[in-house]
Amino acid sequence: MESIVGDPIIKSQVISLLTELFKSDPSSFEFTLITFEKNLDADLICSSKKSFDKVEIKPISYSNHVVNQLKLLLFLIKESNKFNIIHVRSYLPMLVVSILKPFYRYKVVFDPRGLFGDEILYYNRFSLKGWLFKFLEKYFFKIADFNVFVSKYFSDYVIDNYKVDRANTAIIPTFSLSGPVVSFSEDSTKFGDYPINFLNKKYIKLCYSGSLEGWQCFDDIIRFFSYIEKENENAIFVFCSKSIEAMKLKVFQSLPSEKCFFYSLEPSELRYVIGRCDYGVIFREPHLINRVASPIKINDYLLSGVKIISTRGIGDSEDFVIKNDLGLVLDDLSEFTFKKIASSITQTDESEKVRVIDVVNRERDISVAVASYARLYENVINS
Repeated sequence: MESIVGDPIIKSQVISLLTELFKSDPSSFEFTLITFEKNLDADLICSSKKSFDKVEIKPISYSNHVVNQLKLLLFLIKESNKFNIIHVRSYLPMLVVSILKPFYRYKVVFDPRGLFGDEILYYNRFSLKGWLFKFLEKYFFKIADFNVFVSKYFSDYVIDNYKVDRANTAIIPTFSLSGPVVSFSEDSTKFGDYPINFLNKKYIKLCYSGSLEGWQCFDDIIRFFSYIEKENENAIFVFCSKSIEAMKLKVFQSLPSEKCFFYSLEPSELRYVIGRCDYGVIFREPHLINRVASPIKINDYLLSGVKIISTRGIGDSEDFVIKNDLGLVLDDLSEFTFKKIASSITQTDESEKVRVIDVVNRERDISVAVASYARLYENVINS
């Protein structure tokens, strides 16, 4: 149910992947991307598509969730015979694809980003919609010819609970797009209209990039920052968000204003500021929806050369961070744990930042995902 115009994930995680897959073997791949658009203006869609000219876009006029599915149903009835594989990334379209699958020859790759039913129930455990999709997901995973998961925990959860054949699954973590190289030693005091006035080398710089949404545990992050500030006079705190003014109201209740720096940036600009910090912080609750996840935010930090301070239980990130010495993992959010972590926080020099970037590029670059999906498509076609 995503839009090429309104959803940046489509551009960064879908069109970029399809474009690179086509480049890797132009004779093997032809892609059609179905999107739902509130504005079907061709120029607007082409503008959003930009250089991704190897992907055919089939926009469907957005109405509401029910009508959208009826439109998708009609589209697939008309067009399904043109496709060898239908690759589905979310639950609502999977409902339509599952209904039609017995009547057509296409094969289905189900590639959800998480457990949609549980995500709804996280906010409202009495939601009928949440329980409906919780019930349906077992059929989605079983009817698919191949299932893709973003973490090992996600894969194990589905295989154990829904008796899916492990041979017809793959684990492909959220990938990263290589970006501009940032000179970490640069003494520039300004990025665009934003003064970068926290570059004094004596500081240990901790960064939070995100929103005030409850699931991002912002209150716990502020509590952690407040403890670090009391323990280390050289600690300062950088916040990147689109909710700066509301964030300041909360931050200044616990942290001195002279130690806090705020930036409202576009995604492509983040690493210029984040890259001058020492740690990026990401906390999540110990909940199933986080345990199966693979947050893009972790790659955003690491690709900026910034090590991670995270809670346990965020997909496979804990193993990835520990195995590659990419940061610190908290056992819990107690003051006792904060005290242990406080003594381990150090500055990160330029050579270490380069190493961090090299690790994530080696293991989570888009080229790794391209190779994995190319093998997957070949296996599905030949099965």
